[in-house]
Amino acid sequence: MHRNMILVLITAVSVLIVLALPLYLKFIAYPAYEEFQVSNAEKEMAILAQRMVKKHVFSAPISQTVPLPEKFVADVEFIQRTVGLPKIKIFSKEGVIVYSTETADIGTRTTKSFFPNMLVDGRPRTELKIIKQSGNLDDVHMIETYVPIMDHGIAVGAFEIYHNITDLRLTFHKMKQDERKILLPVIVLLLAGGLTSSFLAYKSMTELNKAREQFQLLSVTDLLTGLLNRRGFTAQVEKQLAIIQRGGKRAFLLYIDMNDFKSINDNFGHIAGDQALIEAAGILKETLRMSDIIGRIGGDEFAVLTVNNESSSNEDQVKQRLLENLARRNSHKSVNYDLSFSIGVAEYTSGSTENIDELMSRADEKMYAEKQRRKAQRQRAIS
Repeated sequence: MHRNMILVLITAVSVLIVLALPLYLKFIAYPAYEEFQVSNAEKEMAILAQRMVKKHVFSAPISQTVPLPEKFVADVEFIQRTVGLPKIKIFSKEGVIVYSTETADIGTRTTKSFFPNMLVDGRPRTELKIIKQSGNLDDVHMIETYVPIMDHGIAVGAFEIYHNITDLRLTFHKMKQDERKILLPVIVLLLAGGLTSSFLAYKSMTELNKAREQFQLLSVTDLLTGLLNRRGFTAQVEKQLAIIQRGGKRAFLLYIDMNDFKSINDNFGHIAGDQALIEAAGILKETLRMSDIIGRIGGDEFAVLTVNNESSSNEDQVKQRLLENLARRNSHKSVNYDLSFSIGVAEYTSGSTENIDELMSRADEKMYAEKQRRKAQRQRAIS
């Protein structure tokens, strides 16, 4: 009798586990991961919105009657291209679209009931939108984040930023399908001995963590070159600058622009342009150390933070190695264009008070000055 009770108890516990596991996945684990996707995208879009309005002062609320500052629009479009966002809208304080990457939207008024409250409380709002496609194409899963544009703590307008998460959703859906295939044999094993319930829970969390890590990796990586993107580069450099402040070390930030990149695209096509960017990234990785931080921060712009330089001569050494490797590539090239860089260098020491944006701006100015000198030399050679 006692043994029978134990068998019944084991069977009952196994059945409960079998019933509880799919319910747990359906009502707890999967919704939690979907909520993570939305909330994480909202945080990222809020950060991008802060980047777009940084250093811009709005003398009055955004309206239909006053054009947006050209520099502000240029910064918005630069970040939209760099991050690869499908679409960005800018609303006036009254909820009318005054700018959109799709001009047909301009003049339309928002129908979102939360819009007025969002301008008051200053908190973003995010929605998941599924766009139905015609034919056999998969649906597009788009996260739309509304972010107030704040100026001295007062909302003067708002962004609507679109973020495509279709690939992540498809990966997540495939993971759920795979788990359904596994669930049946697991049920048999649980009913036979009640021994494998923890395995499936562990596997589920492993898959969720892998998807999360993949999402985080994609958010800081430039897919074309494999280098850090602007967001990833900024995050790593900010950590390194904090270390330099504490440790008394020094570093150089190199701001690098590819010369005549537009002519490569115009004369040889965008595929050649992409290949040129990949080659440029390869030269940077070949020239610099494993400890150096390398990023593609714009269309044809790169940046490098090289640390632990003990003398200013290291700056010239790094530039010289880059130029030598460029020359070696150009002398053995299999295509009809050369690669060349304009390089600006800014030093950072433990006594520096600059933040990363100021440091990059200083290096950018030096790069621009070098580019202008190059153009002037070319003009004198022609004349």
